Amino acid sequence: APREAAGVPTASGGAVPVRGAGSRRGRGSVSGHRAASPLAHRGGAAPTAPNLLERLLERLRAWLASRVPPEVPAVEVDLDKYAGTWYEICSLPRAYSRGLTDRTATYVRTGEGRLAVENGGSDRGRRVSIKGTAVAVSPGRLRVTFRFLGGLVGVSAPYVVMDHDQAYNEYALVSNGRRRTGCWVLSRKPTMSAGRLRELKDKLAEWGFAAEKLEAVVHTA
Repeated sequence: APREAAGVPTASGGAVPVRGAGSRRGRGSVSGHRAASPLAHRGGAAPTAPNLLERLLERLRAWLASRVPPEVPAVEVDLDKYAGTWYEICSLPRAYSRGLTDRTATYVRTGEGRLAVENGGSDRGRRVSIKGTAVAVSPGRLRVTFRFLGGLVGVSAPYVVMDHDQAYNEYALVSNGRRRTGCWVLSRKPTMSAGRLRELKDKLAEWGFAAEKLEAVVHTA
């Protein structure tokens, strides 16, 4: 006699056939349907390798952007009015100017968007200076180049005018674009009132500069 087919009881008293162990569709398959894969992604298809890599790159770019400080501020400058001599009141320490007193920066207009530059100071009573050129690259931002060894070697650096008074006859705040290493408070006179200096230091601190590390420059004249 033929053998009865095995089944799973249902609520109506019938049975749903279950294929035997020899079925090609595999064990545990009910009504011919395969069981869901335990690796299936909930809520949609699992992310592919390219999509996952793109997400990781987006996160990396966002992290890198958060680590890069914003540019220091810059204001428009009338080079004709900016030209002349400025006295260095205080600055972040720099090795090349350490020990110099009576520091000044003198600018002479030489052409469209160009200035001749001479930075000087006194080294135990002996006047020393270095000459260069400044070229405007955008409003408030210039590129200064100093040359050594008879002009054979040149060193360039950004020069950013962050702020100045409207008449160009009182103060200017200058940076090399790096908050940790370059910041100068300049004045048309060798002295500056304590109130004005405090105001400018507070402004520099708001922009992320270490204003508490600014060192005063001695002016003997």
